[in-house]
Amino acid sequence: MRNVFKTLSLMAVVASVACSSDSNDKKDGNTFIMPVEKCIVDNPDSEFDTLSYAIGMNYALTAQSFYLDAGFDRDAYYDSFFKVLDAENIDCGELHNAAVYVREFGDMRYRKYAMDMRRANMMKRDNPNLEIATPILYDSVFTMERVSMELAKNVAGQLRIMHLPLNRHWIDVAMKDAFKLEDMSMIDSVMQISVMDLRKVMGNPELTESVATYLGEKSDKWLKSISEQEGICEYRMDETSDAVYYKIEKPGSDVRPVNDRDSLYINYSLMSCHGMLIESTEEMVAAYDKYIKRIENDAMIPEANKVKMLAEAKAMRDKAQSGGMLLEDMKFKVLVGCLKEIGEGGVITVFMPASHAPNVARGAQNLVFTNEGVVMTIKLNRVVPQSENDSVKPVKAQNVMLRKNMVAPSANTVVKQ
Repeated sequence: MRNVFKTLSLMAVVASVACSSDSNDKKDGNTFIMPVEKCIVDNPDSEFDTLSYAIGMNYALTAQSFYLDAGFDRDAYYDSFFKVLDAENIDCGELHNAAVYVREFGDMRYRKYAMDMRRANMMKRDNPNLEIATPILYDSVFTMERVSMELAKNVAGQLRIMHLPLNRHWIDVAMKDAFKLEDMSMIDSVMQISVMDLRKVMGNPELTESVATYLGEKSDKWLKSISEQEGICEYRMDETSDAVYYKIEKPGSDVRPVNDRDSLYINYSLMSCHGMLIESTEEMVAAYDKYIKRIENDAMIPEANKVKMLAEAKAMRDKAQSGGMLLEDMKFKVLVGCLKEIGEGGVITVFMPASHAPNVARGAQNLVFTNEGVVMTIKLNRVVPQSENDSVKPVKAQNVMLRKNMVAPSANTVVKQ
């Protein structure tokens, strides 16, 4: 049962009719973002809404099935969930921090806890009289209340960003029904739909396709609004490729990347069209710092292994911080042409449709979904010409989002006046 709910909770739940709005995109700093509209109504007098009930049931059962044996704060989960769901505006930074906290909880606490529980259960099965210390899931950093709150905040953010036309009332009813359960075997007798019905609703491929189409249409509209702004340039790799749009925030010096084997040293941030941070140089470096600290503080790692692990982790951190790579190694090949438009010290923001960002990790974890466009801001710190690179063996970047062999296209740039 636990695996069933884990799979369902990560699926993009969709509806054939989605909320639409003519509200204009708003500018946030140097980035134009698509507003997250409030599409969820609260109508207690409506007929039974299967989709809304299934979503509330799924999220409540997912949380309980994972954490009930170790303790779970239902009140904190419920309050945090509806605080996000009911908000007029959502804070993408807050949702991002919640997603990071939940991921770190999984890596640092839940994974080990689950392994210890499986080991303890196996030992008890072989020797029922054996006394085994109960594994501990929570600690002072990852408390039961905080984990429950951040988990709820994360999943409620999914619903808001997907713009589903849901009824809050039936989500609420489903959660309260689910929270009455003390035994997962009672689901079909307590809930208003069965587990089989839940699977059918959550896994309906027609719904998945319809929301993907809808999100693609909204992304196209967003990109069109970007293209009409002053100072925005259009770039196409060739006549058949989709257009991307970029804004030169700072042109930089005359030292520009020209050849595909020129080396670049960059900092970057990658966001969804809603302004949700997906990853950045700063965040990657911070993640490596945390990983290094965990290795240093882990008394279970033999000293010889620890020295090797630390050396490798610090080397990867330094490479991520330097952002060094060959121009032809850019993971998003459309960026190769765009980056030739700025010089050292320059900053460029690129607005891309999903077709030019196929390698972005999409789904509930990053709160960026199928067919949604992305925004990337890049600062070009340094350019090393190809002539200097040819004398040394090129070093491949460790940057997760900006690597892989790619061929630089010829640019046809149109500037909007």
